[in-house]
Amino acid sequence: MSKKKTLTADEEPVVPLIENLVSLGPERLAKMLMKEAEKSDALSRRINLSLAARDSVETLAKHLRRSFKNCIKEKYFIGKGGSFEYAGELDDLRATIVEKISPQAPETAAALLDEFIELHTKAFYVADDSYGAISDVFRQAVQDWGNAWSRCKAKDTTALARKVYDKHIANDYGVYDEIVPAFGEALRENGLAVLEKLALDELKKLPPIPEGDRARHFDENWSVRCRIGHIMEGIADIRKDPDSFIEAVRVLGRDTIHGVEIAERFIDAGRFEEALEWLSRNTGVQRTYEIPYLKAKCLIALSRKNEARDVLWKHFLETFTSNAYKEALSLAKPEDIKQMQREALTSASKSNRLLDALSFLAEEKFLREAATLVLERWKEINGSVYTTLGDIAKKLAKDYPLSSVVLHRLMAEAVLDKGISKYYGYAIRDLRSAERLGLEVTEWHDFKNNEEYIQELRGKHRLKKSLWERYEK
Repeated sequence: MSKKKTLTADEEPVVPLIENLVSLGPERLAKMLMKEAEKSDALSRRINLSLAARDSVETLAKHLRRSFKNCIKEKYFIGKGGSFEYAGELDDLRATIVEKISPQAPETAAALLDEFIELHTKAFYVADDSYGAISDVFRQAVQDWGNAWSRCKAKDTTALARKVYDKHIANDYGVYDEIVPAFGEALRENGLAVLEKLALDELKKLPPIPEGDRARHFDENWSVRCRIGHIMEGIADIRKDPDSFIEAVRVLGRDTIHGVEIAERFIDAGRFEEALEWLSRNTGVQRTYEIPYLKAKCLIALSRKNEARDVLWKHFLETFTSNAYKEALSLAKPEDIKQMQREALTSASKSNRLLDALSFLAEEKFLREAATLVLERWKEINGSVYTTLGDIAKKLAKDYPLSSVVLHRLMAEAVLDKGISKYYGYAIRDLRSAERLGLEVTEWHDFKNNEEYIQELRGKHRLKKSLWERYEK
């Protein structure tokens, strides 16, 4: 007779099939659910929402409005640790409107979502949203609000445009950042024209931007100017008009800092020459790493494949990015690939971006070259870059244990040199990994073997008694 298997602590319990749960019967399941609801406020709220959803839309709407009031009447301030649970409570309300009311009564859903989003100022007053979980709920609600309005048959797009404008201009907490694209379908061209006129009329009232590169005055006028520009950017994107997008970013005075964003819109419009021009003129610093790839995309579309390859290859030699390497090789002639690979390996061995070069070699499986580079230039390696070095050490461990040992030692020493005892566990882990890998090393070259290295390290860090006590356990 086979023995009954005992569930160990490491094993996950088997999730019962829905058919098995149904077989328990509704009354028994209801009692089990009620028992759990007594322990969980979140489950209790969801049960009440589900029960209310069985009734009419009007009844459910009343229940939701009561819930709106309750969720901002917290008896104590919610710290950032509790913000996720609070965000979950808010999201349950949002989801109920979207799933239970919007399909049947979009007008009612739109009104409820308007009321719900208005809660955001009070929600931020009763809770710490440092993690952004609460903001995310309200931003999603803005998207849902626009979707609900797009399904409303009878609507005044002029009045709706004014509402969208007012919300965006008074957007102190950022939850209405994407309200224009969210309402694009609902506004239609008539509403967009009204929204554009409102923005331009307000823009005319603002003082001009100072000439040249003089410091901007980040006052209320500048804040309004930013919001107007954002509205106009949204309108341009809905219309898929890159020229209007340029006019929108010029609201803030300098268009070239948005060169990448402008180029993307020209690419989407199939205007690749203009996209290349804007990529070359870009003065922004946020997305410069994307420029070579966007240039290559334009050049390929213009049947200038060799130029695209050269752009990507130049970027690779400057950064040792694997994506650029692969894309450049994919555009190369078969007879040129071996020469390009040799150039890549030579450049990596001499690069002053040592960690980038090592990461590239390891990722592209040039393990012999990576191992050699570690042994030749280990003194230049910053051992505190744990994630990168740990990944490289893991890839080298099987075939090149000495190089892996060197990397583990560097990571351990970086921790010990900082002298922060709570991190000693990481150092011990790397020392033990190095010791284990050292058993596979047959030739130590100029490096100390396990015994010699640990003896030297003990002398250097002899005062770290807690470290050595933990290491010897």
